[in-house]
Amino acid sequence: MHIRFPGPKRGIDFLQYVLPAQSGRCPSDKGDPNYGAKNCFLEYGNSYCTQWANDPWGVKHVTAQPGGTPIKGSEVAVRPVTKIIQGDWIWENAGFDPSKNPPWHSYKNQRRYVMLFGDNHVEFFGFPRTISDTAPVSISNPYW
Repeated sequence: MHIRFPGPKRGIDFLQYVLPAQSGRCPSDKGDPNYGAKNCFLEYGNSYCTQWANDPWGVKHVTAQPGGTPIKGSEVAVRPVTKIIQGDWIWENAGFDPSKNPPWHSYKNQRRYVMLFGDNHVEFFGFPRTISDTAPVSISNPYW
């Protein structure tokens, strides 16, 4: 499998930097019901997703659409321990109806997501039940 992504050096082979190939696969990957994917790793090449184009759920985007501005390392460095970088593919659907978009993991009936933070720690993270897709981004939030 060759995962390629756009960037300044178009067509860089992702796997030359992240080995083995299964590194981007979550064993609990149940797909993305919003787009009909049965397994994100098999259909998208990765089980994990960044906040990539805008800032819903109070999380500042990391990457950007063409013409957009990705986050700078200096921004992440201000408070890396709470900066969400990426998580289970469906994490950004955290506020959606769980009956239509069930989480891949749960703990005592709590929706949880495997999340990577800016300081490179990984956490079994639970968003607040009252999360809003219009929550403002602030580095003083418990996550951003």
